[in-house]
Amino acid sequence: MTVRSTVQKIILLTLLCLLTGAAESVLAQSSIPGWIEPQNLSVSGAASQPRIVTGDGDRVQVFWWDVFDGMMTSVSEGQPVSPEAGFDWSPPQKTPIQSLGLTGMPTIVADRAGWVHAFWLEENTFNKGTYNLMHSRLTFGKAEWSFPQILAEAALSFKVGTAPSGEISLAYVRQSHTPEQPAGIYVMRNAGGDSEWRAARLVYESIYFRLLERDQVWLWIWDAGGDQIFLTWDDPHLGLAFFSTSSDAGASWSEPEQVGKAEERAVRPRVAALPDGEVLRIWQASIHSRCTLFMQRAAVSTMGENDEEPTEDTLQWSQPERVLEGLAACPAGDAFHLMDTQLLWVWGEGTGRLELSAWEDSQKQWSIPHEMSFNFQSPSSQEQVILNDLRASFLNERIVVAGADSSKNEVWFTSARSDVLELVYSPPSPWSSTYPLSLPGEKAGQPAVAVDDSGIAHIVWTKSRDNDDAAVNMMYAHWDGNELTPPVTILRSGDTAYARQPVLLADRQNRLHLVWVGGLDGKIYHSYVIAQDARSSSSWTSPQVVGDLTLTSSPQVGVDAAGRLYILFVVPLNEQRGLYLAVSEDGGRNWSEPRLIFNAREHGWQMVDHPALIVEPGGIVHIAWVNVSIPGATTPPQGIFYSRSVDQGKTWSSPLIVVGPGYDHPRLAIASGQVHLLFADAQKNLWHRWIPYGDLALQGDLWSVATRIPGWQEVDLPFAVAVDGIIPNGTLHLLGGKGTAEDRPLYAYWDGSRWSSLEWFSFVSRPASLYGAAAAVRLEGGMLAAAWLAPYRNDDPALVLNFISRAIPEIQLPVTGQLVVEVASTPTATPTVEPSPTPEPTQAPTPTPDLNRQPLPAARLGLPPLALGGGLAALIVFAGLITHHKRRR
Repeated sequence: MTVRSTVQKIILLTLLCLLTGAAESVLAQSSIPGWIEPQNLSVSGAASQPRIVTGDGDRVQVFWWDVFDGMMTSVSEGQPVSPEAGFDWSPPQKTPIQSLGLTGMPTIVADRAGWVHAFWLEENTFNKGTYNLMHSRLTFGKAEWSFPQILAEAALSFKVGTAPSGEISLAYVRQSHTPEQPAGIYVMRNAGGDSEWRAARLVYESIYFRLLERDQVWLWIWDAGGDQIFLTWDDPHLGLAFFSTSSDAGASWSEPEQVGKAEERAVRPRVAALPDGEVLRIWQASIHSRCTLFMQRAAVSTMGENDEEPTEDTLQWSQPERVLEGLAACPAGDAFHLMDTQLLWVWGEGTGRLELSAWEDSQKQWSIPHEMSFNFQSPSSQEQVILNDLRASFLNERIVVAGADSSKNEVWFTSARSDVLELVYSPPSPWSSTYPLSLPGEKAGQPAVAVDDSGIAHIVWTKSRDNDDAAVNMMYAHWDGNELTPPVTILRSGDTAYARQPVLLADRQNRLHLVWVGGLDGKIYHSYVIAQDARSSSSWTSPQVVGDLTLTSSPQVGVDAAGRLYILFVVPLNEQRGLYLAVSEDGGRNWSEPRLIFNAREHGWQMVDHPALIVEPGGIVHIAWVNVSIPGATTPPQGIFYSRSVDQGKTWSSPLIVVGPGYDHPRLAIASGQVHLLFADAQKNLWHRWIPYGDLALQGDLWSVATRIPGWQEVDLPFAVAVDGIIPNGTLHLLGGKGTAEDRPLYAYWDGSRWSSLEWFSFVSRPASLYGAAAAVRLEGGMLAAAWLAPYRNDDPALVLNFISRAIPEIQLPVTGQLVVEVASTPTATPTVEPSPTPEPTQAPTPTPDLNRQPLPAARLGLPPLALGGGLAALIVFAGLITHHKRRR
């Protein structure tokens, strides 16, 4: 083996190791883990409202609505030969139902006799305001529906149940009231296939049903097959829930039995039966603010009370017990499915997230719900797809899903690769559900997040009133790991004042400190509160102005172990432009006059902005800031600068340019024995440099080579960083989002030597971009809390504030500040741009404090950005040329 070939192999092996992480991130984003590649069934740009059914012989049929052609369908006649392969689908074809009153998708179910049934409500042309319950059917896999049949008149709502043996039961609410057909709940049954429907039977009569609206109706029916049917419903007039059963195929029904305790106001009862005869009924206790579910179990018994002689089949119910505790919201759009002997509960149909739970018969409990959402890149257009209006069915032992991409108006299909029980018991997502904190149409502003010592996450944000941008309230909510409190207003702005750019800090005395830019003159304000009283606006201290400077921006807040508070902010423009620091020695009751710690005017800067701050427990303060161009200028930012103070902000090291022109949005953090600087380039790619913790020399060559963080391209700004653990040995967490291409929130952490693989989580039903992300972690770790702004819809400029949390991963971190450098591909250095002349100030000049500071060293001002990475870039190019030449030979 020659020396040259050995060198080639070493170079290529090194490059492979360096690039593996980035390659894995790209591959992980091209599909949905655990699911086959989604398939576009409609291919029309005009599709919505998918429905999916499965049949014998591994067949799947999907229906949807086309705005031009009406109802459409496509059929797959069998599962693929391997879990990785896609299904074979017939071309889309029209499947119209001969009904002038059908303007959207009906309810569609399949029986076990090879037929598909459609049900819908259609207005009675002879009796306006009432609706007929309609039915049509077709042979599975075909497109020709039978002529519609009226099953019932004056129907308000209905529910369909299908039995494993093929029967279909139909419950409906009749709204009209006559002596022959009183208002109430009726049930009718069909043996399946092309059988005739049996006459409807009245189960529950109430003249008050004439007054109901459709959204007030709750019906649930379970057809166990043979002659057994179970029915539950709500009576809104009585405020009670009821249960009844039939053991003769619906010909007669047991006396309605109240479900749950009256004082708990049971609503939305559900019922299902297992093949062994055990029956489960579940209901919601509406008196509780959070979702509270109760369940009873019963088995059919033929013994009478007190061990008397056998009478008739009765159900002996167990005592009610809580189930599925901790759900953020009660199941909706749900159904039970019996797969062989396994009972499955799926909810979320019609939304962008499905949840799946299995009944564990041996443990007599439901499994932890498994969440499913579908966010992927279209194989053909390479555009991001987020599926909504999800519908699920089961094919043998796998779950299959159809969903609609509302932005492109296409219907997609996918299937889990593994069987359903493997899916149910796969590790749950560490992320909580996503919670909207503001309402659509509200003008939510930049959020701030802090986590106190008890693990409570506190969220503050601004909200415009009455669509008036010049009048903004400060809103507050908190999350205790299980429940998110409703938003409350903690600061009401006056008619001529408004608040913006809030930052929030939790200190070790269990106080929350809120700092913001307020008023039309743009001064810095501060208020604080005991954390447990934060929901009370009267408990916050009166807003205090910190100094007399106006037209300020971008406040940052920090605290040291002695409780000393620091506020860093900028005056971006005019004669007072520069970087300022205010300090409070008494926990925020009094503040020093802000001191000018960097005079941007003296250094010839046009504008200064985007400061970053981190404070060590001992009072060492680290700051970074940006030399930016005036608004409207075409020149890029002229560099990111860094300085530190070892005496609680009294004196400062000479500013060091750590990143050259073209870079912006710095974030500072101390973690894993290192001081970290994260920042973005003009293409919104995220970069990273660090220096060993405890180094006070500030030599430029001790900073690591600037590296691009793998997978973090086109990131929405600002991104968020958070650190858990005692300085300097915590973990650095990074949260952001891709709004231009990926439309997905992202997460990664730094383990002391490299970034973790990219982890993304779905923001369901709406775009996932993280505009203005903020995040925080409790000092002792445990939970990462994050809030961000996102569009409510792609075509809606209004931003909605959202919240999510996750458990902190367990990471082995180095205890010392051992510097381990991992280098990624580095861009070509950007030439230094000479600063433009400073525009004349528009305000009357004011005295500039004399800080006895030396000007920036000229050599450091001219330092090329990311120069240390140039050698690696050349090495990569050289290795590629050698390999290419060798292959050509």
